[in-house]
Amino acid sequence: MADVKRQEGLNLCPILVTERIELASIQARDRRKMTIWIVGGTGDSRRVARALSAADCAWTATVTTPAATRLYADLPGRVSTGALAPATLPAFLADEGICGIVDASHPFATQISTLAVQAAIARSIPYLRYERPTVPLAASTILLANFDSLLQPQQLEGKRILLTTGVKSLQRFRPWHTRAQLWARILPSERSRAQAIAAGFPPERLISQRLPISLEQERQLWQSLSLDAVVTKASGQAGGLDIKQTVAAQLGVQLIAIARPVLTYPLQTESLDRVLEFCRCCLARALQPSCGQFSGSTERSSSEAHSKSSPNVWNHENLEDRV
Repeated sequence: MADVKRQEGLNLCPILVTERIELASIQARDRRKMTIWIVGGTGDSRRVARALSAADCAWTATVTTPAATRLYADLPGRVSTGALAPATLPAFLADEGICGIVDASHPFATQISTLAVQAAIARSIPYLRYERPTVPLAASTILLANFDSLLQPQQLEGKRILLTTGVKSLQRFRPWHTRAQLWARILPSERSRAQAIAAGFPPERLISQRLPISLEQERQLWQSLSLDAVVTKASGQAGGLDIKQTVAAQLGVQLIAIARPVLTYPLQTESLDRVLEFCRCCLARALQPSCGQFSGSTERSSSEAHSKSSPNVWNHENLEDRV
């Protein structure tokens, strides 16, 4: 996997380094088209929003549900609620004056990430993926490529299984209610509960909990259900994968992880410092389009990552990463 975080000397915008342009002074001169779009709804996006707020950088975060707006309740940026679509996105970008995109959505939220990348290419808007670090998998953890690989007799038949893959995935398990004993962990909301019941889960098989969940809470839950297996997503520490692996080892429960989808991001980092540098460059370009193009080198650790070039994207490397 190509890892932008490990590289040294990444300079996304040399003009900013030499001129020491501060975000506040840039925005004071021209507030039009000076907003960063944070593709949000995650704890990662809150960290980005908090960092940009501290740097006096205007931002608008997008989330799909009203409940997710609470992530930014104490921060000064704008929050837009509701699903975006190809037909509505151009108006959003224009109305908000978007000059750069920081995608901090969930690693499995492929639809919005794909839409954001397409918009960046079509409208020549700089895009950066803020990717949460992966958690090393234990030798005993089974990694499956997708849900189709999971929905097989050898994985589910006759077992007591807890699903922690999100309420949107539960419809996939409808044919398995008579072939396995399934429980589902969902968010403590009426909407999630209704979706789970519609997917065939009786109320007594639903566990309403909101992350983060402690190691002791996780262990007590698994023990109370006498589980054979737990299914999760490989969504990093934020999704509790490290805790699940520890509990699985302690209790001898099989842990099955669904791999992150493979997406091609124009530029990617795990560093908030790189996010801030990227945003400064976006603001400088909005103020002075001739200030230069994005640039940077990317360390590659295997043949899984290779560079592409596109005339419609800024002059930085495209990475194809296994996320």
